[in-house]
Order: sequence, then C-alpha cells, then structure tokens
Amino acid sequence: MSVEGVKIRKLGRERPVLYKGTFNVPSEVISRLRIAKNHLILAQITNFNGKINQYYMTIDNLLAAIIVAKEGALTTTSHKRKIERFFAHLGKRAKIRRIERTDFDEFYDLWAESRYNVYFPKSQVVEKIRLFTFHLFDFVVTETARFFKSDETILAAKVDAGLKIYQSDSILEEASNLHEYHQMEAEEIGDRYGYKLGMKLANPWNFMEISLLSDRKDIIEIVDGSNDTKKITSNLLKNWDEMVDKIWGLNFKKIALEIAEAKKKKRSISTDTALSEAIESATKHPDAHSFRLVLNFSYDPSEPKRTGEYFLRVVKATKDMDTNPNRAAKDGWEIWKDYSQKQSRKKAKLM
Repeated sequence: MSVEGVKIRKLGRERPVLYKGTFNVPSEVISRLRIAKNHLILAQITNFNGKINQYYMTIDNLLAAIIVAKEGALTTTSHKRKIERFFAHLGKRAKIRRIERTDFDEFYDLWAESRYNVYFPKSQVVEKIRLFTFHLFDFVVTETARFFKSDETILAAKVDAGLKIYQSDSILEEASNLHEYHQMEAEEIGDRYGYKLGMKLANPWNFMEISLLSDRKDIIEIVDGSNDTKKITSNLLKNWDEMVDKIWGLNFKKIALEIAEAKKKKRSISTDTALSEAIESATKHPDAHSFRLVLNFSYDPSEPKRTGEYFLRVVKATKDMDTNPNRAAKDGWEIWKDYSQKQSRKKAKLM
C-alpha cells in the first residue's frame, strides 16, 4: 500500500503465521529466555537500584539468548562483546524496532552506577529502562521464533512453562480500579478549578508500583481465584492509598507550619496571616513532593521445614538471656548457625 508514491511498511508484532504449529527452538535458547523472564518478573518486586539490577540481568540474558541461537553456544562472556554480537546478528531488524547501541550503553552505565553506589535513581530513569527491557524481551522472542522458523506462541508458552516466579493478576486489577477512581476524581477537580490534564497527570497512582508474586503457580491461582483474597487485596490497597494520602498531608502540614513560623519571626505578622501565606508557599516547596515511600511484605515459611521448632528455639534463647544476664546476647545469625549445626548433627546420627 502507498500514499502519494510513499511505500508504507507495517511494523506490527503479530505472531508469524507462516510457522503456525511448528517448533524447532533448542532448549538452550529457551533456557536463556526463561532466565531473562524470571529476572523481568523479579524486577516488579524490587525498587530503585535493585530494579535496575534485575532489568539489566534481563537484558544480559536476552543478549545471550540471541548469541546461543545464532552461534550455537555462548561465545563470549564479555557484556560489551555480547552487545556487538547482538547487532551483528540483528542490526537491521533492531534498527527497525528502534533499538540502538546507545540504549545499551546508557543502561549499562546506569547498571554500573547502581551496583557500586548507594543512590535512588529518578523514577523517569527507572521507567525508561523498564520500557526498553519489556520491548527488548518481546523483540528477542519474536526474532528467535522467526530464526528457527517456529511458532512464536508456542515459544512464549514454553518460556512461561519454565518460570520459577508467578505474578498475580487480581492485585493489578485492584490497583487499576484505584487508579481509575483517582482519575475520575482528578477530572472533577479539573472541571471545577481548571487544568484537568495536569490533575490527571498528578494522580498518585501514576507513581505506585504494586506486585504480588509467588514461586508456585497454584498459589497465585488460589490468590486470583478466591473472592476472599480479592476482598483482602482490595482493602489492603485502599489502606495503602489512605496511608500515602495521610503521610503526604502530614508532611505538607509540617512544611507549612515551619514556613509560617519563619514568616512570623521575620515580619511580626499574625498567625492566621502567616499560615495563609505559608500554605501557598508550601505547595511550591520541593520537600512537599520529593520523597519516596516503599512498603514491602514477604512471607517465606519454606525453610527450614520445622519452622515452628526454629521459632521456639529463638524464644528459648531469649528467655535464657533474661535468666542469664551475663551471657552475651546472640544475634539472629548466631542463633541460626546453632540451629543449623544441631540439625546437621541429628541428620548425621540417622545416617
């Protein structure tokens, strides 16, 4: 199809229908793609530096997958050489999909900084690497399937079948509902006071990240398939939403009071006048917005198998310290080592 002599090329991501039902992708390549996707999912429950690390581990394994696919083995462990081999094999296709060498260089530098420095990268930076990583993952899966003349749908299913981490959809649905609620709220405020788009862009849920993961698919199916857990999830997110709103309000109040107190001392004005002026000033104060808040839950009773016995030993150790004040207090690691050694001795006796 053309318009006024200009050829139009469709650049969709439709799965290659020519190879429908056919599959020839080697297990070594599938394994690399699985590792990449596991890191991609793990990135959803990490934050700041940790998120960048997981995204770049995804990128590194995707580069390895292409090299193994094209060359039959991982011919280099050098990350920069992996990038060179990637473009040697997929340069033209990568260019079409807007993947450039400068993208890898930028994110490699970011990755190096996140590994060797303690810092909080800006949210825009983290979002950029997120978008690139998801884009690269889809691109590599598509190109791998095409190279082996295989059905991309089958390849995607085989990658997912080997995952070690599974993500809940129901919690994302609840988060989406809260996002939409705040969008409607923002529209109403925008209609009343103007600047509707600005209000919608300022929606707090544009800046929230929520994930619920498990290492077992059936556990996630229980979470997503139970109305009871969905109700708990909904309440949990509403409480989180309320907490963020409350913290933001208290932080704003603190800033406004500090500004008001400074104005009173400087100009000898009344408290009411100082507060009225301070509220306007507080809305422009950088500390009113520049804070991050992370709430992280994790539950792992998988090891040791006799979890209850372990906790009873911790309680006993605590009581011993109360009754023997001269005994040096053990920290968590020492208690764990004592427990592990006793378990090892028990196993040795049984052998």
